[in-house]
Amino acid sequence: MFGNPPLFSDPSSEDVADWAKHGFRVASAEERRKEWITSRSERLRTIPDVRRLEQRIQPHLRVLEEAGIHSTRTGEPTLPQHWSALAAVGQSTAGWICEAREPIAAAGETAGVELAFGFGYVRRGPNAFVERIVNWIGDPDAKWTNVVESTANGGWIGRHEVLLFDPSDPDYWTADELGEQFLPTRPVPLADPIVLWCVFGKVVLRQDLDGAWRVHVAGEHEPNSA
Repeated sequence: MFGNPPLFSDPSSEDVADWAKHGFRVASAEERRKEWITSRSERLRTIPDVRRLEQRIQPHLRVLEEAGIHSTRTGEPTLPQHWSALAAVGQSTAGWICEAREPIAAAGETAGVELAFGFGYVRRGPNAFVERIVNWIGDPDAKWTNVVESTANGGWIGRHEVLLFDPSDPDYWTADELGEQFLPTRPVPLADPIVLWCVFGKVVLRQDLDGAWRVHVAGEHEPNSA
């Protein structure tokens, strides 16, 4: 994020002319360099300045607390000053979620502002990734990347598509935790007769031609069926 821009090169005159025939204009090296710098600057603006953050947002948090608004995410402002306070907090924190709670006296806490840094994602269950697949195959630019023609005793028995999910995917860990309970009930509608495989590490899902899902966990022998 903080490194130097890449060494972009200018397009050749032949490339410029060729793309112009199709209605496109090819950016120069200097234009690409400026675009790269601008995109990184926008990212940096999403990181709030925590110096004296407490002093900046405390007056606005007091307005929200007096109005019974204890969350910048779920609060329901009713007056202009409530909206103004929410906007001020959002501007100072780059959209962070602010929650109010009572101090824990037993832990020696006193009233104040506490900062917590973290990251996360939302996991919604096995049908969630089915929705993602449905949206993906509905994209006209989407293409299957792993196709296997299956044969048995020299005879063709179907076309298999394989999707691999790595540990960077939230559903990977949901599947890892739920094991054989990670079983969708919603089928992926496919126009062609395809057996669909989804691999989440040791958890393997298979949608057969009848649209039913089956799950198999490495080390277990009998697949669980929907």
